[in-house]
Amino acid sequence: MGLFATLLAFPVTLPVKGVLMLANKLADIAEREENAPEAIKRALVALETRFEAGEIDEETFEREEMVLLQRLNPPRPPLEDTDAERGAG
Repeated sequence: MGLFATLLAFPVTLPVKGVLMLANKLADIAEREENAPEAIKRALVALETRFEAGEIDEETFEREEMVLLQRLNPPRPPLEDTDAERGAG
């Protein structure tokens, strides 16, 4: 009965799975573009323009700038020492 139910549901489940796959792919692309260095640099320029125009205060500017700079240069985890690096063998 499982095969029969699967075949009956196929016209519904296939398009749904396709839409979900497409949505996931689009989300991945949007995230990559959002975190692209060029996009972050444009956001920094826009932020500075807003600050110079008086649209945001200095505290807001510094807070948002820090977030953008962290996205541009994310902190890297420290390298772990291995026995080979320490000279142990």
